[in-house]
Amino acid sequence: MKLFTWGGLYGLPSFSADDLIVISYLNALDISFELVPSNNIYLTPYKELPVLEHRNKRVSGCEGIIAYLKSGGFNLDADLSATGSALNVLLVNYMSHYLKIVTDFNQCFHRQNFDDQFRPGFVSFAPFPHQYYLPFLYRSDSKHRAIAKGIDFHMESDATFNAGKTRPVFPSGQAKIEEARAFYSKYKPAQDESARYAFDNTKLRKKVNLDAEPTSTFRALLLAEEVYSVLNHYIESTPRTADSVHLIENRLTTADIYLAVHLILQYQVSYPNNFLKHFIDFQFPELKRFSDMYTPKELWGDIPGKNIRLSDPKPSESISILSAIRSFLAR
Repeated sequence: MKLFTWGGLYGLPSFSADDLIVISYLNALDISFELVPSNNIYLTPYKELPVLEHRNKRVSGCEGIIAYLKSGGFNLDADLSATGSALNVLLVNYMSHYLKIVTDFNQCFHRQNFDDQFRPGFVSFAPFPHQYYLPFLYRSDSKHRAIAKGIDFHMESDATFNAGKTRPVFPSGQAKIEEARAFYSKYKPAQDESARYAFDNTKLRKKVNLDAEPTSTFRALLLAEEVYSVLNHYIESTPRTADSVHLIENRLTTADIYLAVHLILQYQVSYPNNFLKHFIDFQFPELKRFSDMYTPKELWGDIPGKNIRLSDPKPSESISILSAIRSFLAR
């Protein structure tokens, strides 16, 4: 079994949440695999990473890979009750719709984080000349994903997304959209509780110079505010043992991995301007506790390690300069 991913940043095996989720999922099931940081989105027609190669078949995308593994008997959630299984699906769909956008904004939409850390970081794992255009290629793809979900941080108007007022409009995947909305409707804090999660500029201004931030940062905070408040409220309102750090039935599930990976990238990474960390510190205590309990070591162990072999991509697995440049210019 071979997993193709983006290269590593921040001391992590990959900067991509989707890559880290699949790595963590495989590690949780004690599956041996070969990790290949190829940076090549052209391994499948879908032009996305990660890509899992298994028995001469390639499957791309985080959700597609996990679905493929579950269909083959590698099911982390097999022992959940019917209620727990349904809740796990709702949680995963909700987080996959929103948390990835927040994570991508923090590392590649925010200008300071992109210019000072994300873009220069590609020098450490991408050979010349890939190191120059790959960060822009990833940011372009991330922007298209956000726009496809009805969210554009760079628009002049806030009409596209205003947390609590206008719901984003999704053009496809209606079943998953409805599941994400169902979770939102069930666990959104009641009106009398919502003030506790209100976006408080004054607290953040003590840590972050918000006055110097562009409007897009406030849009990201509005989106983060809604997602964090729903997840924080779910954790607070769901019965669990005092020492449990699991979201469902006191056991590790796919939902735990999704939330833990995104919180590592949003909270634990030292960005030049990590306004999301301060936001969580001030207003979302349960998410802070959840983040503190999950470490990269616990999620994916050592790389290379007992189950994970680290390999360089073969020439046929490496990204083509010409195809990548053509694709980028076509955007």
